[in-house]
Amino acid sequence: MLVGTRSRVAGDATLRDMTWTCPRCGAPFANRDATHSCVSIGLDERFVDAAPEVREAFDRLVEQASVDGPVAVVPQRTRIVIACPMRFLAVQVRRDSLAGHVFLERAVAHTLIREAVPDAYGSGLVMHRFVVRTPGELDDAFAAIVRAGAARVGRRQRLAATARAGGR
Repeated sequence: MLVGTRSRVAGDATLRDMTWTCPRCGAPFANRDATHSCVSIGLDERFVDAAPEVREAFDRLVEQASVDGPVAVVPQRTRIVIACPMRFLAVQVRRDSLAGHVFLERAVAHTLIREAVPDAYGSGLVMHRFVVRTPGELDDAFAAIVRAGAARVGRRQRLAATARAGGR
């Protein structure tokens, strides 16, 4: 299913929680009037110079991210963002790999993760930088990391838990 002209939704349902879509470019955002560049880039354009395994790895990553609910895939000028509705994962397409990051509440280890950056951008979240070359590298353990990022950060479960605990 398409959301505007810039993104596609992977999963069984629409993103009901997506609160705002830019009327000019169709980019979806969790917050109204988000600052962004209205550059329209097709998803396939991002993979023109990439090896076929890189596109297959990307498709597998989206599949992993959408196991528990739909996600928006938003191609941008320099990266592809995955959101549901918050942006929790992004990748840059290279000729032989995807270089990306996923946000989590705590640091985790995996062979694909090259670096964990605490309190990334002052968010209180840990940004896990990774590089993947083939879909076979995206094992069940990495799928669990992606699913945790989608649920806790993307779907805002961490914020709901904090609100239930009285902001503690």
